[in-house]
Amino acid sequence: MQARRQLDEAIVIFQQRDDKAGLAEAYRQYGLIARIGGANPDPLVLVLPNAPRHKPSREELDLSDGYLTRTVALATEAKRFDLVTNANFLLGNNQVLRGDPHKACPFYDHALTASREAESQQPGIVVDLPPGVHRIAEGLGRAKSEAGCPP
Repeated sequence: MQARRQLDEAIVIFQQRDDKAGLAEAYRQYGLIARIGGANPDPLVLVLPNAPRHKPSREELDLSDGYLTRTVALATEAKRFDLVTNANFLLGNNQVLRGDPHKACPFYDHALTASREAESQQPGIVVDLPPGVHRIAEGLGRAKSEAGCPP
């Protein structure tokens, strides 16, 4: 709930400043919060080592999709292709979580295209990657392969 309150405050500031990149990041965070049940009226979100992962409901995934779709639009407008990449990746992951991995393929493809744009527009940008992944394209390639997408 504290994270939501802080995001709500940040969104107001970003709107007042017409800061599309800030709004995109705030909505991306909301998309992540929604996916783990944090957008529920009385959330109980535990992220502990070795704890079972929260299985998002269809409603949580739909809510997450709404925030992430806003992220893509705002980040594209702000030319923050790193955020476009991540939001599309998360939208694809939401499809996998729904049990519909083939619907993830277009999102992963959009993420790959945006990552190339990010590399050309924002050289040297630092992004967090999973352990063992050294490049964004490598991580997206793994996600596509695991979802059964064509190369």
